[in-house]
Amino acid sequence: MRLFSRRTTLKGIALGAVAGWGDPFALSEETRESGRESSKELPAVDVLVCGGGPAGIAAALMSARQGAKTLLVERYGRIGGMAVQAMVGPLAGHVRSRQVDEILKHIGGRRVDYEFLDLKYADLLQAAGCKILLHAWITKPLRIRR
Repeated sequence: MRLFSRRTTLKGIALGAVAGWGDPFALSEETRESGRESSKELPAVDVLVCGGGPAGIAAALMSARQGAKTLLVERYGRIGGMAVQAMVGPLAGHVRSRQVDEILKHIGGRRVDYEFLDLKYADLLQAAGCKILLHAWITKPLRIRR
């Protein structure tokens, strides 16, 4: 699986535009029927977090810090939810907790640079050991028998 960075994101966009890049993690019909894994499949994870908004980021962060193999899957090209999509202030309100305080410290407080907020979230998640998959839709659960 590719790590999330500007370089890999831009490289993927460029390759996709040039080569008509399909879904790199799609399961083939043969794999679905046989239950065998191929090198293009998603890795086995303990926790799959669907959605990279504030709740998904918190869930993935805490899961990864507990030692679970965690994958955060986001539909769009940026994590952070409405904070990065529509510049809605992240973590609004006056919640006092160790986790919220740590995240606010890492992203620069309640007044953030929305242009780079997703990268700050990604750094925080990757430091905890969480993998991130962008531009991926969750359509249905799939169980491979082993």
